Amino acid sequence: MIRIYTIGGFTETARDSTGLEDVHRCVIKPYANRHDVEVQPVRPWKDDWKGLARRAHRDDVQEVVIIAYSWGAGWGAQRFARELRRHWIKVRLMLLCDPVYRPLWLPSWGFANLLGFRALIKDSATIEVPDNVRDLRGLRQTNKAPRGHACRWGGRKVVFPKVANATHTNIDSSPAWEALVGDALFQSLGRP
Repeated sequence: MIRIYTIGGFTETARDSTGLEDVHRCVIKPYANRHDVEVQPVRPWKDDWKGLARRAHRDDVQEVVIIAYSWGAGWGAQRFARELRRHWIKVRLMLLCDPVYRPLWLPSWGFANLLGFRALIKDSATIEVPDNVRDLRGLRQTNKAPRGHACRWGGRKVVFPKVANATHTNIDSSPAWEALVGDALFQSLGRP
């Protein structure tokens, strides 16, 4: 069984419709029709990653796909992948949309978020991607802060391609992001 997780960004809540939610509904959710794939609802960036990894282990999930945006990509996805690694669960594919750095040691509550100021500084940090991730792809924009940060994966620095006319608040609804998600899922999992 492969489980697909989608992780939202810092300001995204269940109250508002988002580009990531649209991609989830149109591109990701159709994979739920397959008997070997389970699609989870969109998760908040600061979800209980340890608990979700334990649940995946209890459910005998062997591989997951993680699709994430902003702090969900730079913090939630990385934390979740580390927790999955503790249970020997592989991340078959990780897709990151404008991943924004946030120290993993920083708690996810209230005033602690003020310490995440490096998210606003261009090229100030590198996101460390765990070694249980088998395939890493993404997009970023550099037009407006916060800007997508580079990743370090498998001992090398990875800088994702730029989306020219996007800002951080609209890159998750860009045709380039939707195409990347659709193409990568098809290449990794086949048809929905």
